[in-house]
Amino acid sequence: MVVSITRAKGSPTKPSKLELAAACLRALALVPATRCPGAFDAERISLDVTFLNDANIADKNCDYMGHEGPTDVLSFPIVDHDHERGTFHLGDVLIGFEAAQREASERGISVAEEVTRYCVHGFLHCLGYEDSTPAKRRAMFAVQEKAVLSSE
Repeated sequence: MVVSITRAKGSPTKPSKLELAAACLRALALVPATRCPGAFDAERISLDVTFLNDANIADKNCDYMGHEGPTDVLSFPIVDHDHERGTFHLGDVLIGFEAAQREASERGISVAEEVTRYCVHGFLHCLGYEDSTPAKRRAMFAVQEKAVLSSE
């Protein structure tokens, strides 16, 4: 799996793209085959991850979701062949790193763990998971948390 990361000034340097790719692959292994796009193998998929501060992710949240203020993660499923990289590109994930820093501090966990959680969450959205109802949220979070916590 190819993970590309763009980090805004001040964003955490951990987790690495290899660590995020490993977490997404753990999630992928937990996903039923019916949720996976047709013809891709795990080595040839890609995901772009961008770390944004509160102001920048608030702008994106307003532009794309119509919501005011910063958020933790936004995902944009693409699911298309990326000829340049030779991958099946699943989408883009925007991570609010300042939200991750606040949440990690409140929960007494590392920022890297919380950022990984946000990345896996966005990845699962790119695979078609939703969290719009309690039942859908439970299904998504079960995969998400197992993938994040199994790395420890």
